[in-house]
Amino acid sequence: MAAKKPAVSPFARTADLLNYIKTVDIDAHIKRVADTLPKGQAGPAGPAGPAGPIGLTGPAGPAGSGGGGTPGVKFIQNWEGDATKTESLIANDTGSYKALMITGNRSNVNGRRNVQVWDDLHLPDGKLYLQNKNAEICLGPRWCIISEGPNGEQLVFRDKLSSQFVNINNIGTGALTKTPVKELSGNEGEFADFGCAVESGNIIYGAQGKTVNYDIPKGSRKIRVDNSLKGDPIGGVFKQWNAKYKCE
Repeated sequence: MAAKKPAVSPFARTADLLNYIKTVDIDAHIKRVADTLPKGQAGPAGPAGPAGPIGLTGPAGPAGSGGGGTPGVKFIQNWEGDATKTESLIANDTGSYKALMITGNRSNVNGRRNVQVWDDLHLPDGKLYLQNKNAEICLGPRWCIISEGPNGEQLVFRDKLSSQFVNINNIGTGALTKTPVKELSGNEGEFADFGCAVESGNIIYGAQGKTVNYDIPKGSRKIRVDNSLKGDPIGGVFKQWNAKYKCE
């Protein structure tokens, strides 16, 4: 029996094999083979990856659009109105005021805007300006320094608990002049006739140690003192009053 001849390879030489490989699209061939295989079921989802870094807050929206920021704090480009009882404003104003403006909400009992700083406040390279003509700085519940008068021309050191006033004149020499404080007293239902337009002062009204403290409105000349001023501090008892005030 004749011996079987070995199969003849189409690539008799290594060079022929390498040249053939260069002409073959391997990726396409693998894809064709994969498409012929049976498809399996999708495996379970893998665990979630770690959270990414927190992004920065985007810029505030244009004025009138509501702006961005935390609920209750509205960021706006230019001053556009006023704060409310539930909303404070931060404005990067480049128009009328040309400043970063921070205005508190009006939820305070007196309805005034209110901003509080509870930590140390430093101005290492700045100045503190109070530009209201009747500006006031208070230290604790009692002592206040106030610019008074129609144009803020008087600097007054005030003891709010005793209604005593001291005008600070001739600051260069340190001379102090005490502003006269007038007093009146009377009974419930009588008039307090101040004899001038009142600059500031108060009326203590009551009996048996139960009193109310009524601030005399600026410019007042005559006031009837009774329960209508600030309620009845002690019912069914006849009351007296004492007024301390300073004239304009």
